[in-house]
Amino acid sequence: MNDLQLFAQKVKALKEKVSALRILVVDDEELIRKKTGDFMESFFDKVDCAEDGEAALKMFNKDVSYDTVITDLQMPNMTGEELIKKIRAINPNLFIVVMTGTPDVNDELIEGCDICLSKPVGLDDMLKMMEMLVEKKGL
Repeated sequence: MNDLQLFAQKVKALKEKVSALRILVVDDEELIRKKTGDFMESFFDKVDCAEDGEAALKMFNKDVSYDTVITDLQMPNMTGEELIKKIRAINPNLFIVVMTGTPDVNDELIEGCDICLSKPVGLDDMLKMMEMLVEKKGL
C-alpha cells in the first residue's frame, strides 16, 4: 500500500469514528467560519457555526449535546477564552479546540483547551485534532 492509500484509509477510519459527533465552530471571520464548517461537514454529520462567543454560548445553552467546540480566541462580545471557561463549566468532558492567528499561543497557555491550532490550519493539524478527539472520547 502506498502513502496516499494509507492516508486515505486513515481519513476514512477517522470519519467513521467521528461522524456521529456534534461540533460547534465559532469564529467572527465569516470566511474562516464557513471554510472550517464546510471542512468539518466532510467528517461530522452535525456541524453548527456561530459568529462569536456570545452567539455560541446561547447555542450551547440551548442544546448542550455538542461533543466538541472549535473556537477562535479574539472575537467581539466574548473572547474565546471567556467562552471556554463558560462552556467547560457546563460540560467538563467537552473537547475544545482553539484556532488562532495569534503567534506563540499553545494549548498550555489556554486554560481548558485540549489543543491549539495556528491559523492557517493545515490538513495534518485537523487530522491530529480529530485523532485526539477520538482518543479522548474513547471511540
